[in-house]
Amino acid sequence: MNTLQLVFTIFLVSTAVLAKPKQSRSFFFSAQTTNQTYSTGSKAFLFVETSDGGSIDDNDDWKTCSWKRLSDGKTCDIQYNCSGSLCSLGIGTFSRYLNCDPELKGRVSFFGPSANERNNFCGIVLSRLGQKDTSTWECSVEQCKFTGCGSEDGDGTVITTTIDVNVNN
Repeated sequence: MNTLQLVFTIFLVSTAVLAKPKQSRSFFFSAQTTNQTYSTGSKAFLFVETSDGGSIDDNDDWKTCSWKRLSDGKTCDIQYNCSGSLCSLGIGTFSRYLNCDPELKGRVSFFGPSANERNNFCGIVLSRLGQKDTSTWECSVEQCKFTGCGSEDGDGTVITTTIDVNVNN
């Protein structure tokens, strides 16, 4: 191989490496409650924590977090909201809105850090556990569009996991 061919080959290889497509986005569960057995009448603390793996092109915040009792499909949805004139820039006052099916309403509350601290943790306290709560519980979270989560909607990236809850008499 002459010098010109060698230079051309190195050029092609380096160009191919530089032109490789962008890697897929990172959004995953970094921690969650393990499967547990509880006593009737006690409380269950269920949580998930999301991460972006340190990506500079992504964020670890969620826009919506939904908990579903798979045995009957009853759900609690949590929406992360921003109020203020600079929400589109991720600056504002953040809050969470919890909406549960009637069968769960009054028994479920959010737990986790303040909405203005961080939003990569979604936990619920399920009080007064009964036999109906023995089920696989599914948690689905949708990633925010922007770091800071000030936009109205998520970005469409949804991840899901399950946790088994068993209630003994």
